[in-house]
Amino acid sequence: MPAVRKQIDTPDPRWLERLGGITAETLVVAGGPGSHAPQDGLAEPARRIPGGRAVTIPAGHLIHSSAPEAFTEALSTFRPSTEGFRPARRP
Repeated sequence: MPAVRKQIDTPDPRWLERLGGITAETLVVAGGPGSHAPQDGLAEPARRIPGGRAVTIPAGHLIHSSAPEAFTEALSTFRPSTEGFRPARRP
C-alpha cells in the first residue's frame, strides 16, 4: 500500500482528463463516510465517464462484504448494455 498511497491521495490530474475516453458504461460504488477512501472524489470520475453513474452505499470500504444485499441490488439495477458483447474465449 505505501507504494501507491501517493497516487491515491494526490493522483496525477491528467487521469481525470482521460476518463472521457472510456467507452464502457461504468458504475462507481462509494462506501460513504465510513470508508477510508475520499468520498468527495468518487462522483467526479462517474460524471466524466460517458454513461458513468455513481451510487453510495453507507457501509464503509468493504461494501460487498458489509452490505452484500445493497451491493448486489446496486449491481443488479445497473444494467450496462450488452449489445455487441462477446465473452472472452478461454484458452
